[in-house]
Amino acid sequence: MKNKFHAFLYFTATLLLLLNISSCSGIVSPSVPDAPSGSGPQKFSLSGTFSMPSASALPSQLSPDQTSPDSRNAVPGTSGLTYTVTARSGGTEVEADVSGLYYSFNESLAAGTWTITACAKTADGTTVFQSQPKTATLSASVPSTTVPISMETASGSGNVSLSISWTSGSGIGYCKWESSLGSGSSDTGSATISADNKPTGSYPITISFYASSESAVNSIPLYECTEYIAVLPGLTTNSWTSGTAPHLESGFSVTAACVECFVYRKIYVKQGASDSGATGTSELPFGTIEKAMARLNEVAGKNIRQSEISGTSPWELHVNGTPTVPTSSIAGGSFIDVSSSIGHLAIIGEGSGATID
Repeated sequence: MKNKFHAFLYFTATLLLLLNISSCSGIVSPSVPDAPSGSGPQKFSLSGTFSMPSASALPSQLSPDQTSPDSRNAVPGTSGLTYTVTARSGGTEVEADVSGLYYSFNESLAAGTWTITACAKTADGTTVFQSQPKTATLSASVPSTTVPISMETASGSGNVSLSISWTSGSGIGYCKWESSLGSGSSDTGSATISADNKPTGSYPITISFYASSESAVNSIPLYECTEYIAVLPGLTTNSWTSGTAPHLESGFSVTAACVECFVYRKIYVKQGASDSGATGTSELPFGTIEKAMARLNEVAGKNIRQSEISGTSPWELHVNGTPTVPTSSIAGGSFIDVSSSIGHLAIIGEGSGATID
């Protein structure tokens, strides 16, 4: 019995020693996570960005329509839109996580060919922007990919409600506007340009400002601009892009400074007029040719209207009466100083004629 007990102790000690040696030498492998059971399909990832149209939608993300160098845009508010990116394959449809203009399916797709579409909708479900379908194929060799998506403006109709105004010191007493959206006028110091259910698109509108409704009949405006109004499905265009023109610093307001800096192709000078407060318009002409030419050289030097000037469409100096001149002779550069930036200049007599002697 004693021998059997010693044999048992020897066997137990030997077994414990072997287990300890095996553990230290790595014979016994550490535990590892279980391999996938294979009961579900392998997941793959797909992500990308979607770009917006390049005309008149999100003010912070879209470029203004620059059809002409000094055009601006009126745009609708789009902060309430919901953006959705969807992937479809067979009968399966998966919606991506969207953050800003970035989307990701976060490994929620299986292998196969997926069709990706994106859209932006209003709260009532009107589609404002949408993309053309794009495809992506995921496989064991291509477990992830990126797909950029371009959004386009959807068809439909929207509304316009835009405010314009002018300050009391501007000399303006009347304005009118012309557009395929409609036309209108105001003599109250402010106005609202309104239009309902207009098809999606970008609409040019010319807004002209005068001293009075009477002067609008037969004179050039004190100030004039051409803007581009964006109309988008289900939205109301109700704001102007700010900081892009003298009259668009805060909303739409034409000030005396706007009138002062307005660039005309025609500069007016009149006998008896005062240079003080003159802008060179037909209603606020200069009193001296020297000041008129200084103004003409200034605006021509900015090259704002250079593309419009030619031998058949020159800069024009309109002279009424006998304006004050610094010398008694038209000869000599000290009197008529024409810079090279002007290119073409016509001197035209106004009214009953002009005398420069």
